[in-house]
Parts: sequence; C-alpha cells; structure tokens
Amino acid sequence: MTINQALTVEQQEQVKKLLMEVKEIFSDVPKVTHLIEHKVELTEKEPVKQKPYPTPYKMQEVVDKEIDEMLKMGIIEHIEAPYASLLVLVKKSDGTYKVCVNFKELNKITVFDPEPMMSPDGDSQEEAFTEIKHLLSNEPILKLPDLEREYILQIDASNLSLGACLLQQHGSIDRSIQIQGASVCSIDRLFHPSIFV
Repeated sequence: MTINQALTVEQQEQVKKLLMEVKEIFSDVPKVTHLIEHKVELTEKEPVKQKPYPTPYKMQEVVDKEIDEMLKMGIIEHIEAPYASLLVLVKKSDGTYKVCVNFKELNKITVFDPEPMMSPDGDSQEEAFTEIKHLLSNEPILKLPDLEREYILQIDASNLSLGACLLQQHGSIDRSIQIQGASVCSIDRLFHPSIFV
C-alpha cells in the first residue's frame, strides 16, 4: 500500500496505524463470520427448486475448482436442502470466470429487511468508519478551496457509477477539495449510451 509522501512522517504513521487497526475491511479474501447469523424470512412455504443449467464440458473444471476453493475456505458447505438455485458462470474482464448463484427466484419470495445489520461487537465498526471518513475528508487529504487558484476537475465513469473530484494544485501536489460519486441506473445507460462504452 502506498501512502502519500506529501504527508508528514507523523501523519504517515497515523495512517499506517489506522489501516492496521481496520485491515480486515480492506481484505480481498472472502471470510465467514461466526459472530452473527443472518435469517432469511420467506413469504411462501414452498421451496424454490430450479433445474440446473447444463455446464459445458470445458467449463466443468472451472466450476469444480471454484467450488473446491470455497469449500476449503469455509464459505460454502455440503448440505441437503429442498432449495436449489441456478449456478451461473460470469466472465471477468481478465478472461477468467467466477462462479455465482442466481437467487432471482428466491429473492422474489424473500421478506425485505430494511434494517442494516448490526455489529456484534457494538459500535467499533461504526467508529472505525467515522474515523476513516473524518481523516479522508479533512486536511491534509481534503483541503478547503483557495478562491484565488485555478480548479481542476477529474471525472471517471463505468457501467456502474460516475465519479468526479474537484482539485486545486498546491505546489506540486493536487489536493482534493470535493469528491462526488453516483450509481448508474439502467435508464442512464439507455438514454446516455455514449457515456458508458
């Protein structure tokens, strides 16, 4: 991980300390928690059972490998249940595949739960998020605008979201003044297709 060299040594140490305290939220390795259990409530008693799609022969090895890895990590387990949802292979941008489950039919009979999941250890996650938000939205990361300086606008877009960052140059460093982002819905992609290429 690279930390901005424009920060003082003390500030860099503060960032390192904070990142070490909350390192589990930056992990790209999926994990299972045993601290809390999620319950799915359904509107119907009849189980959702879908006939699986046939897996192409040359893709079976990909499916087997992914399932074996998830079993080893404890993300999934062998179970006999009356429910069965479709297994789907999704091609990633690097050409490899990820194994997904299409829960569309199950979602249709799932009771919507508008409440956010609570942290089992109190407010520590909320406190960590609040501290990160504070550090990222104040100097030296985010700086108040200097009305005498020129503004720089950097924008980025994908099929999923749009982002913009308003900057000003201070010496050789571009300092963020405001950051904004928004999700892209299907209507946006329909009426503004040239943006999302």
